[in-house]
Amino acid sequence: MAAICAPLQYHPYYTNYGGPLRQASAVKEGNSFQLLATVLVDVRYRIYADIVPVQVKTGLSDKTQQWDKRTTSPGHAYQEIFNRRLKRGQCYAIPFLGWKEFAPSYFGPFREATKVQADINTTIPSMLRQVFSQGYNSEVSVVFDQDVKIVNGILEFPVKESDYGK
Repeated sequence: MAAICAPLQYHPYYTNYGGPLRQASAVKEGNSFQLLATVLVDVRYRIYADIVPVQVKTGLSDKTQQWDKRTTSPGHAYQEIFNRRLKRGQCYAIPFLGWKEFAPSYFGPFREATKVQADINTTIPSMLRQVFSQGYNSEVSVVFDQDVKIVNGILEFPVKESDYGK
C-alpha cells in the first residue's frame, strides 16, 4: 500500500531509450528509440509493505542460502536490518520508483508532519509492477498493472500469488 501525501503533478518526459527491450534489429544496429512517458514529479508518499518469504529460492548465493537456513525468522531479521539501515540512511543504491533519473530528495522514517492527501481519487492507466517476475537472478520479464485506483489518497497494490514466487 502507498499513501499519497502531496498533490499529483504529471509531467511529459522524453528520453532516447537504448536498453534491452528494443526490437532485435534496433539492438543489432545499435539504434535507440525515443520514448515518451508521463511521469509524476515532486511526489511525496509513504510505502507500507508485508514481508512474505518466497518459496522458490533458486539463484541465491551460497552465503545467502546458509544465512537463510541458520535464521529462525528470516522475515523478522530482514525487517530489523531494513529498519536499522533506514535510520542510518544506509542503502545499497539510492531508492527510486520508476526511473533512476528521478531520485528522491528524502527517504527515511515517516515524518510526523507528512499526512495522507485524502482528496486524491484517480486511476493510473498503467503502472510497472515488476521487472524480474521470477525473482532474484531471473531474466527480464516486465509486468504492468492496468487501471490501478487511488482512493482517498491510498493506492492498494493488487496482490497476485505469482508475486511470492509460488
